[in-house]
Amino acid sequence: MSSDGIIAADATKNEFHKQHPHGVNVVSVAIAVEDHQKFNEKYFEIIKEKIEKYDIKLPHPILKSKDISRHIPTWQTEEARKDIVFELLSIDVLDTIYVTETYLKPKWIELYSDEEDEFRRMTSHDFVKDILFQYYDIVSIWKYLERYHGGDGTHYNVMTDYFSGQVCRAYQELGELADNFLIVPQGDQTYPVLSMADLVTGLLKQEVYPLRKDEIEEYIKDETPGYVVADSVYDGKDLERLVPHVTDGIRTDLNLPDPTVYIARGDVPKDRVTSLDMFHHACMYAQIKGGSVKFFEENNDRHHFSGEDILVCVDGNSEIYADYERLNTQYSITVFDAESAINHFLDEIPSGLVL
Repeated sequence: MSSDGIIAADATKNEFHKQHPHGVNVVSVAIAVEDHQKFNEKYFEIIKEKIEKYDIKLPHPILKSKDISRHIPTWQTEEARKDIVFELLSIDVLDTIYVTETYLKPKWIELYSDEEDEFRRMTSHDFVKDILFQYYDIVSIWKYLERYHGGDGTHYNVMTDYFSGQVCRAYQELGELADNFLIVPQGDQTYPVLSMADLVTGLLKQEVYPLRKDEIEEYIKDETPGYVVADSVYDGKDLERLVPHVTDGIRTDLNLPDPTVYIARGDVPKDRVTSLDMFHHACMYAQIKGGSVKFFEENNDRHHFSGEDILVCVDGNSEIYADYERLNTQYSITVFDAESAINHFLDEIPSGLVL
């Protein structure tokens, strides 16, 4: 594998109440690229053009599927989504697009309860919707690595958006196979390859029905130079490896890329923070530094400062965290109020990535 290669994934959930009462399936799209830097350059070029074309009001050329719905008039949304995603799918350093989908026929799923040596049962519908979807991002990457492990062109640098849940064997196997396994909060607003995974899942959800293996592969296989693989994961040993087998939660905090920009929002609602240009500047800064952006959870995060991390106090009350900067030595952190953070981020972001 080229050290410049990477594979990243996103997932979506679809419920079919009208056609199939209590029916639900989940889809994960993994994007493998041969050269991460060249992919980023081409992605930014395309997205800058599309942002101008559709008058999308964003401070940087990183696009989420929700941004298309939010900023483009309803009568243009479907065609705009196809226009944007099909052009991204044409990027020549795309290697593989690996898609998994899981639809479980009515059955019971048995998994550990919170009490030692006890089990609990739940319907497959509830399992897929409430348990599996929490970490379904990893499934397409896990299946990709399982199939191509040992191949000359296989990519072992793994990146996903943030996920949660209890430990299953698929997660453990992925961790053992990956050279690097990065879990990125706000990932689809930070890294182009995660943004593209999100955009492709949005396009599939818009255009493909039923959203199943054969239909997915048929829809995109002729639109990209990448090799398209669609896989159903629904039975036997695959299913056993997707069901949590212990009650331990997945430790995503150990897989954050550093440096981390922590956002201490105080009483400011999260959705307000994510709407601010300051937040988008933080994400672009993190991408340039190879890091991440995370909402600050003091009890846990204070144990993971890397020395190059930043803590941004949105409500302006930075003094209450100043001791993390003044009194730490090896793992100090720089504390900013929001206005100072904006200036710092913009000083570091190349002017070509500021719109």
